[in-house]
Amino acid sequence: MASASMDWHGIYKDLLFRRGAINPPCTHVKSDDEANSVLADRLTSNVGQRESAQSAISGIEGDEISTDPASFVRDFLSDSPRVRKRGCRNISRIFRALGKSVDEFLLFLQDFEEGEDNDDVLAILCNELKGFFDGNEDPRNGRDECPYVWAGGLSIISSLLLRIMLHRDRDLQTAALHAFTALLSTCNHAELLGNKATFQVLELCEDKQSAARQTAAIVIPSLLHCTRRCWTDLLEKQRAQGMPEDSHVLETLVELKQRLFTSYVELCGDRNCSVQLAAGQQLPLFVDYVAAEVEMLQQGFSTQQVADGAKDGGKLQDARSICRCCNGSEERSSVQGSGQQLLSIALRTSCLDYGFVQNLGNTFFMGDSWMLELNQIAEDNRENQGSRLPGACLNAVLALLPLSTAPQRRVFLELATDLAQRGNWKLKVSFLGCLGSLAPPDIAFVSPLILTSEFATDEDGEECWRVQAALAQQLPVLLRTLEDTEDILWERITGLLLSPTWAVRQEAGFALRSVAEDGYQRRQAMPKVEFILEQRLFHALQQVASCKNAFIRQDVAFYMHQIWDYLPDGRARSIVLPLLQSLLKDPAPCCRLALVKLLGRLLQKEASSQADLVDDLKQMMETLLRDESDAVREEALEFQEVLRLRATPPVN
Repeated sequence: MASASMDWHGIYKDLLFRRGAINPPCTHVKSDDEANSVLADRLTSNVGQRESAQSAISGIEGDEISTDPASFVRDFLSDSPRVRKRGCRNISRIFRALGKSVDEFLLFLQDFEEGEDNDDVLAILCNELKGFFDGNEDPRNGRDECPYVWAGGLSIISSLLLRIMLHRDRDLQTAALHAFTALLSTCNHAELLGNKATFQVLELCEDKQSAARQTAAIVIPSLLHCTRRCWTDLLEKQRAQGMPEDSHVLETLVELKQRLFTSYVELCGDRNCSVQLAAGQQLPLFVDYVAAEVEMLQQGFSTQQVADGAKDGGKLQDARSICRCCNGSEERSSVQGSGQQLLSIALRTSCLDYGFVQNLGNTFFMGDSWMLELNQIAEDNRENQGSRLPGACLNAVLALLPLSTAPQRRVFLELATDLAQRGNWKLKVSFLGCLGSLAPPDIAFVSPLILTSEFATDEDGEECWRVQAALAQQLPVLLRTLEDTEDILWERITGLLLSPTWAVRQEAGFALRSVAEDGYQRRQAMPKVEFILEQRLFHALQQVASCKNAFIRQDVAFYMHQIWDYLPDGRARSIVLPLLQSLLKDPAPCCRLALVKLLGRLLQKEASSQADLVDDLKQMMETLLRDESDAVREEALEFQEVLRLRATPPVN
């Protein structure tokens, strides 16, 4: 039988490739009569008796199936696309007719696909394969009627569909994916583990070509659902039998699920945007898988415990009686439906810009070069729509948090954290942008990751100012939540205030305003509260004032302008004056120039209050009116009316 099988393969390949490399035209094929004589003699001997018996069993009339199976193959070798389409539409009949020879016909189909240049023909082939597996409950398509398709043909068909997804256009990829999903929906655990395509997909995840990783991202969620279904079916069998004999299969399925899950998460953060896009399109299916896994966790045992229980031969507890996902199947259906709707919205609409502050308000602290840098940030955000899709994927996962129970929320947070940690800077920025929508326990859970220096890096491990700027925006949220870890948080705040990138320092400065406002409101509610916040803030600003970089030191004026309105009454003078004196004595003209701008605006605000403080500010301004720098003196003259002093010419 083995030699005969090889002969069949040789005949198919010979008939296919004697036409030449392109299909069509078909110029060197044997005549119809000759083709009939070659194929029919071989096929009829194996098929003839089987057809009459199986037709009677399944209720199919004998004249519905050709007595000449070679005629089906001949359709695939025609130079007419219409005839080749007819051959594709007869796939189910060919599977039933060929019996044991179906594997060799499937190998022939692989060669046929390589040479076929008409996409419509391949689309019909994919649709017919989908119809075959969708209708597997039909007696004519089931395992009893076509046992050899399920026995060994699934791997060949899967490889064929993967090849179409890998090398053809988008419409064909979609048709092949639908057929592949239909195939997976029919597999049991033995057929899944015996299907080489599953492991081919894992190999595609490691491929250097982005097209291969893109194909893997498309099919992994379907494979996860199939693996989970097979695993669940084995659990049902385990409950029925008490001590199953398939413990090693359970362990294999658990390991396969873990590998597929990890691979998909990595693909969501792939460097190639097309791979990210492919993974994002399958996200609703993936999140549905995660929800099903979370329900299993809530039912009282983990996948590893299941595998360990199977290994030990222990009987599983009745999971259904322990807990339901959301206190009932109806509520769970509602939650999943709402989650799917949120996911669809998140994936259909493009993400908003990352939210770097565009309304700068009073920009007197910013030079032209800084403004150009800020404008570049805005352009970077709008440059590539596809590059922001990973953020949409992450937002879609986080959108389920309000609909989830506590155990579910923790799993989703772990997934989101893993996505952000493995992803590029766009994923991290998107993740940070979602912090404001999380509950305090959730923020406390993710804070150890986002406060590390490793989180604020790009794909190459270098510090990424965009991530740092996004983190600076979330400082008020973190300070309101992380009271027990303020030391670590204030170290991070100080590092952001000392960043060499102005965009990071700008975002940190605007965040300080919200931080100071929160402290002010807390004092209004509790007048006896200690001034710990102001002490920490003053210490951070002192470190900025002692920085060796003059461009960073000058930002003390910017920070003071942001927090001035929220300084505690009676303590502003003791907190402010040391910092202002350091700027007044600074050897760099840019620092003294920043101080002039700050003093002028503070005098306008405080002209009628805090007389002692106003006098100190006026004395500083008078000193700056005699500054050795022309730029500083000219700026100070702009505020002469506020001082009500006559400008004193500089001493030469």
